[in-house]
Amino acid sequence: MVTNDSGPLHIGYGVRTPMVAIFGSTDPLLTGPPPEGNGINHIVIKPDISCSPCFKRTCRKNDMECMYAITSDEVYYGIKKMFPHVPAVFFDRDGTLNRDGGYINNFDNFHV
Repeated sequence: MVTNDSGPLHIGYGVRTPMVAIFGSTDPLLTGPPPEGNGINHIVIKPDISCSPCFKRTCRKNDMECMYAITSDEVYYGIKKMFPHVPAVFFDRDGTLNRDGGYINNFDNFHV
């Protein structure tokens, strides 16, 4: 599973799903999956910037630097490390990992 700090993240680790967890304004030590919880490993990706974690729903700098600091390469290599032999990745259309393009029925409309 690939997810940000959200309800699906908590459900995922609650049912022992290996995951790549992305954190921006929140702290994986407080709200993230337990390290090697229940024998399941997780990869946590978080930015290394001074204002994170701030625990704000909207950025006081109106920038979201914490999310922009996380690169698609970091997520890709996290997925590759966690799931080296699984040939599928699923993205939600909420604008977190890819642009919200509504219903995407053509790969040309998918933008990371």
